[in-house]
Amino acid sequence: MARTPRHGRRPLTPYQRERRAETRRRVLHAIAGARAGSPLSRAVRQEHTTLRAVRTYAPSLVSPTPSGRLEVTPYDRMTRPMRVLTEWGVIVLDIRDSRSASSLGRYANASKSALTGNVAALEEFRGRVLRVDKMSFPYITDMNLLRRLHYAGELRYEDLYDTTR
Repeated sequence: MARTPRHGRRPLTPYQRERRAETRRRVLHAIAGARAGSPLSRAVRQEHTTLRAVRTYAPSLVSPTPSGRLEVTPYDRMTRPMRVLTEWGVIVLDIRDSRSASSLGRYANASKSALTGNVAALEEFRGRVLRVDKMSFPYITDMNLLRRLHYAGELRYEDLYDTTR
């Protein structure tokens, strides 16, 4: 039997940790959808989560309007573990703000588009880097390297958020 920590709560089971990580991922997707222009209530429904979950997992990302509705802040500094493509393969990094996360998402879409023939999609990222904790990770725009990583199975486009932590 697991010991109860000093603060009086039992440690989470692996299943509970996984469920919370999945809920947090859905909340982040709903926030991204709301920032893209969809009303928050619609974005929440599309991600199969609730406004209560948004208030629980991301309270600093929403604020009430004078009428009582919730609106999403345009920018946040919430840490999110995300998959980042490097020349050695995919690694998981803690991305600390929404602008970097959005840039990483745009890059994932551009690299997927480039692999299907639209090489011009990568032009926005040529010579740019992603900075995380005083380290720089260049966006891969070399098609040969991108194809090599793709054939090695390193490129997966299901989800950029990592829920294993």
